[in-house]
Amino acid sequence: MKKFTKEQTHQAMKLAHVIRSEAAQNLNCKKSDIDFSICLKQAYSQIQEQQEITYQEWFNYYQENKKYFYGILYKKYKGEDTEDILQLTHQKIMEYFNRKGTIKFIHRHKIFEYMVLDSIKKHNKIIKNSSHNPSISTGFNNQQERIIITDDTQKQNIINLKITLQEILTSKQLEIVSLLEEGYGKTEISSLLGISREAVYKSIRLIRKKLIAAGIYKTETA
Repeated sequence: MKKFTKEQTHQAMKLAHVIRSEAAQNLNCKKSDIDFSICLKQAYSQIQEQQEITYQEWFNYYQENKKYFYGILYKKYKGEDTEDILQLTHQKIMEYFNRKGTIKFIHRHKIFEYMVLDSIKKHNKIIKNSSHNPSISTGFNNQQERIIITDDTQKQNIINLKITLQEILTSKQLEIVSLLEEGYGKTEISSLLGISREAVYKSIRLIRKKLIAAGIYKTETA
């Protein structure tokens, strides 16, 4: 973790005195009876929780505490595809950091737990789709991401559609389309992308207009 600045050290000292006073009041004893070093340690811990960390700093912490993170994963998912879920979770965490830049240290475990649940949802949807359609199977692409594999004709149609979408939609709009395909609701998309629900609704309306203009999407009256 980052070293504490002089300002943070001064803040920790003041906070430690507050913690000591509150502890003495709660225990109905003198402040001198409370170990100041313990209060100072608690103060530093509280300040550290509010520090902003980068993806690399989070990943270093993850590497040092793998057992704890694996415990979160196994508690949420007990299937056979644990490595798939873990890989997808890390991918989503990287994407989140790319959008946000940093997170507070206090959220170091929550972001993993949230992305594990998100990854389980996506993974289960892929499996469900493949089981409902015998012509669909799953595998890994060059980035080691689990994808749906179809026959050559279906794959070519999908490739052509993706190329067309990339030509007419922005990167943010493509991301929204991808999340909609995965079954996410507008509120979930808003949370995942860090934008307002109104922005999501507006983007979907613009996407629909572009698809209609390109002849990809037809209205009921068309």
